[in-house]
Amino acid sequence: MGDLLYKLVDSRSRSEAAKRPNRESWKQRTDTHMRPFLLNVFFYRKFIHAKVMHRPTRKVISVATTNARNIRINIPQAHS
Repeated sequence: MGDLLYKLVDSRSRSEAAKRPNRESWKQRTDTHMRPFLLNVFFYRKFIHAKVMHRPTRKVISVATTNARNIRINIPQAHS
């Protein structure tokens, strides 16, 4: 019974699976189009860098950093 259930769940034959061992799953193939924007945040010493990217085209939409002069004025100092 278990073997029959396994065969029903695994629709590809073993020879077919052996031909394409590194085939991406449906989620991996469609993930970039379903969720097209990516937020990258980098912490570097005392600064934070963030950017928003459009994943299918790999274009940077916007960038922000705490090292920018206009933002540093408004952030309270952490050392006391």
